[in-house]
Amino acid sequence: MSIVGSLIWIQGIRLDIIFAVLYLSWFTKKPRVHHLKMAYYCIGYLASTADVPLVLGGFDKIKTTAFCDSSLGTGPNSRSITGNLVKLNSKAGAVSAKAQAGQSVKLSSFEAELDGVTTTIKTISRISNILKELNFKYDKQSILYNDNQAMINFVHGEGVAKGVRHMELRMWYVREEYKKGSITLDYMAGEVIPADKLTKLGNLEEHRRFRKNILGLDLGGLGDI
Repeated sequence: MSIVGSLIWIQGIRLDIIFAVLYLSWFTKKPRVHHLKMAYYCIGYLASTADVPLVLGGFDKIKTTAFCDSSLGTGPNSRSITGNLVKLNSKAGAVSAKAQAGQSVKLSSFEAELDGVTTTIKTISRISNILKELNFKYDKQSILYNDNQAMINFVHGEGVAKGVRHMELRMWYVREEYKKGSITLDYMAGEVIPADKLTKLGNLEEHRRFRKNILGLDLGGLGDI
């Protein structure tokens, strides 16, 4: 538990370990040897990459750019995992990133993705309010990427969702925010959307691409780290 607690603390600036820490947190009560080895591996990874920074800023105009993804039924008790990250421009590292298991079991990827988009829009609104309070000049229209085309079509008013009365409030909240014009919701393929690695583990090459994106390493000229 102390190892996981320390990793939870450091993930605030090492956003590339968020999903691994989430996974370990599920097994703090009755961990197996596998989980302890994974915790040690995560510590070793951080030690060997201690010089990898979180790069913010850049010269591009401030534009809240968010990515959201959900993995259906892959969490404890078949709950879905939702991950999102928000940047202040497409090249910079994330100023906000989160991965969590849902509070209830979702019955479709549409529902899981809708939950994730709803949460991400609320995060975008919070960050936009902070920028406004700090008197930063920024693009008032944010952009949010997701990989579920059916859900995006619904938000755009191009599709019909049936038998989903329990999702009605969230659906209309997201559609209303989109119609206000403050948020653009676009499609990004699951293989390239960076939030994908906030919901599931990947191989070494996939993790390196994810780390480069979420920490903004290209912005600092550190893309090869």
